[in-house]
Amino acid sequence: MLGTLRKDSAGTVIEPKIKENRGRIVRVIGDGILAEFASVIDAVRCAVEVQRSMAEHNAKAPQDKRIEFRVGINFGELIIEDGDFWGDGVNIAA
Repeated sequence: MLGTLRKDSAGTVIEPKIKENRGRIVRVIGDGILAEFASVIDAVRCAVEVQRSMAEHNAKAPQDKRIEFRVGINFGELIIEDGDFWGDGVNIAA
């Protein structure tokens, strides 16, 4: 499972960090999470905190249990339909 988002990581690290930084999970796509933040500063702070948490996890974990995690952030216009987001802003961040 190297290189994929595991549910335990999402539930114990990522989701709480999103909430702590005033974000909202819009959807989970396979091994990815799309979240929205009202503030770019909150989004960047959340990304840094998640990356630090993952680095701490990886420092203690055996090679085959490490999680390689990437974060994309885009500030742009979105298409909002039925509570979901679409458009170039989502594509660029992904």
